[in-house]
Amino acid sequence: MSLHKGCPGAIRFREAVPEYIDCPECGEETEIWSDELVARCHHCQALVRRDRGPSCIDWCQYAEECIGVEAYKRLRYPPESSDIRRKEARGEESGEGVMAESSPWQDR
Repeated sequence: MSLHKGCPGAIRFREAVPEYIDCPECGEETEIWSDELVARCHHCQALVRRDRGPSCIDWCQYAEECIGVEAYKRLRYPPESSDIRRKEARGEESGEGVMAESSPWQDR
């Protein structure tokens, strides 16, 4: 890739910032990072999803290299809410940001 730090379109994935979306279940403001598609409402524990929308990771041949393999897979091929709930019911971590121990929004 010719750009030293990647393209400007990938900044929101590489340099994540918190954003806030109202929970569809309880209406509480829920923090979700710009590099996440799913978060959990701290108030009611519902899954809060947002659409990624079209971006450079859909068409750029360097996207995986630019934002990293893990982020690329998580954003390009997001899990369905039903998959996340099924793993939670079995007591498994999803590895997709929602249940990961290193998730910055998860209560400890």
